[in-house]
Amino acid sequence: MGGRRLKAVPFLALWLVLVVGGTWLVFQAAEVSTGLAVAVGAVAWLAQVPLARARINDLGRSPDDVLWVFVPVLWQVFALVLLAPTPRDEERAKRIATWHGQLTGGAAFLLGARQLARVWYLALVLALVFASIQTFIGDEVLAFVEVAKGLELDRRQLLAQVLFWVAGGLGLYTLVQFVNRSKVSRVSWIPSLFALPIGLMGGGVFLIGMPGTDPARYALVYSAWGLISACIGGAALAIAWITIGQELADGRTPRPMAVLRRMLDRTPDVAGPHGAKVHAVQIGLQVVVPGIFYAVQMAFVDMVAVLEPDAPALKRSARLTWGIRTRVLKVLLLGVVFALGAGLAAAWVFEGPAAMWEGLIVPGATSLATNFVGDLVGILSFGAVTLGLLAIYRERVERLRAREAAKADQPAEPPPPVEEPSSSGAPLAALGLLMAVAGGLLLSQAGTGLVMASCGVLLGVLALLVGRRG
Repeated sequence: MGGRRLKAVPFLALWLVLVVGGTWLVFQAAEVSTGLAVAVGAVAWLAQVPLARARINDLGRSPDDVLWVFVPVLWQVFALVLLAPTPRDEERAKRIATWHGQLTGGAAFLLGARQLARVWYLALVLALVFASIQTFIGDEVLAFVEVAKGLELDRRQLLAQVLFWVAGGLGLYTLVQFVNRSKVSRVSWIPSLFALPIGLMGGGVFLIGMPGTDPARYALVYSAWGLISACIGGAALAIAWITIGQELADGRTPRPMAVLRRMLDRTPDVAGPHGAKVHAVQIGLQVVVPGIFYAVQMAFVDMVAVLEPDAPALKRSARLTWGIRTRVLKVLLLGVVFALGAGLAAAWVFEGPAAMWEGLIVPGATSLATNFVGDLVGILSFGAVTLGLLAIYRERVERLRAREAAKADQPAEPPPPVEEPSSSGAPLAALGLLMAVAGGLLLSQAGTGLVMASCGVLLGVLALLVGRRG
């Protein structure tokens, strides 16, 4: 809690010099893009961290507040915090009491990383499998654009119209689901998760042939695959990480087959709320701030969907994150910084400094090896974030339960066991049939029909898995 106290004026003078100099060097590194420039800029920027952390200790703030130094916009706001007068010892003790004894965002992320390290063999297998799917199918999705470019204009327009009509039908289905949201099951929302991706694919096909639209059409089609992968694959991974975290927290060793069975059994049920979170965050990130807000507010959606199957996941997550959203944001920030930094490092190694930034903007600009390493690290980072958030979720639930028990003047009781809800595979089967029929009608278009029919078959298999639970 304590530590050496610093004189404010000398510290702030040196800190401001490092901030200004580091910022200038980082911008120079972005323009020059040489390895030496990037390294010098990074070292100059990181040199301020020990000073900022020492000043944070003086102010009685949580140690992981130093993370704001790494956020390009928020660090200017945080600079005003560091410039505040040094509080008296009594005031500093009060500030420390507001966070001392609780799991901070930085500690939660490190806890998640340590838990991953304890089950490294299982985490690595999961990451390798899902990174392979993400990378290689993503490459085939980009190849789909080249196939569509080879079609005649009237056939290409027909393909775009079919995709738009399918997306529109799924949009109407989503509207009906929303009207009857209090009556429908979670799994019945899965077809709605394909409305926007299919619409994006239609938009990408529609732009083919228009001058100057190459980056846009590739981005639209790749974003479609990214959404599908994040909604379905992300839900399966979330179930795996949460299961592993629960087992480790309870003092047991996770069994790979038990994790796999729970993934297969619960993915159709969890994909609905998880996919809603993914859509809200991705759409909100188009204007940045709403996406960050949704990411924080919905951070516990996966935990609620897996561990509290009868609770409304979105509302429950909003309630649980209220009052601790700064801590949650820090966990998410660490995951993004780790994944982005590792992805840029991989691009630097495999592609060179000049192409390091291009892969962040243009899909397919980097090699499969670079994409695979980036996806692999991203999945492991998602695992550490999920495990860290799970620890905060468990702590939050226990605190709220104890508070409610104290109000009722009786000891807290564990919640009654709940049975995981059963579901029907009918909605998935209907969507799979629709896409398989569309693929059959377009088989003359070679790769186009193959992609559509394959999606239909995959949805049919998923429908069978769901039906086995019903």
